[in-house]
Amino acid sequence: MSEAKKGEKHPMYGKPRSEETRRKMSEAQRGKRVSEETRRKISEALWGRHRSEETRRKISEALKGRRRSPNYGKHLSETGEKISEALNEDGLVGKAGEIERAYHRWLRKKKGAVVNEIEAEKS
Repeated sequence: MSEAKKGEKHPMYGKPRSEETRRKMSEAQRGKRVSEETRRKISEALWGRHRSEETRRKISEALKGRRRSPNYGKHLSETGEKISEALNEDGLVGKAGEIERAYHRWLRKKKGAVVNEIEAEKS
């Protein structure tokens, strides 16, 4: 950009953009991919920065009360490890939430079998 249009010399300096203009600008950027080189440069520019105490407090408050996985902070059980191994064999490991969903499907099946067993005993 030339020096003639920078800062106070720019025709839009100090003027707020309308909601319509902001929406159009947003839509123009939507879906654009950032190159690996650009991502690397942004990462390097932000590397080593420290968040202020106020920022850290705001982030902490924003994250409080969020639902977490029931398995958050727990180690996989033997059953979970077997499910993980089975998913790995099928090439599904690394897909977000797939292990947890498979585990819950397994639990529902197991629960269903136990319920069926109890009902059979009552008959």
